[in-house]
Formats: sequence, structure tokens, C-alpha cells
Amino acid sequence: MMIAIIIIANNYLIVPYANALFGFGIQLDLPDALWTLLTIGVGGYTLGRSSEKIADKLKKPKPGE
Repeated sequence: MMIAIIIIANNYLIVPYANALFGFGIQLDLPDALWTLLTIGVGGYTLGRSSEKIADKLKKPKPGE
């Protein structure tokens, strides 16, 4: 996941500025499988965090009990 984030940052943040300032920049290829992995990873993380918060609220006793 970190490698995908680094490649995306390179392609959309670093390379455009390098091209503007120095006239060159190395853009890296991002395979479709890496986009899929990134999507699944972010979705899984979001689902996991949401599940943790819901489970925590279900475990807490209600006030007055």
C-alpha cells in the first residue's frame, strides 16, 4: 500500500513540479492490479475501523444500568 501511495505521489505531485522546474521527471507505471489492491486495502481498512467502533458501542453499558 505504501509503494502504491509513493508511486501516486510521484506521478501526480513530484513529476509535474520537476517538469515545470527542470524540464524532466520520471513517471512510474502503475499497473491496474496495484489500483485494485489499493482499493481493496482502503475498503478493508474502512470496514475494519467501522466494525471496531460499532462493536465498542455495543459493548459499553448504557447509562443508568
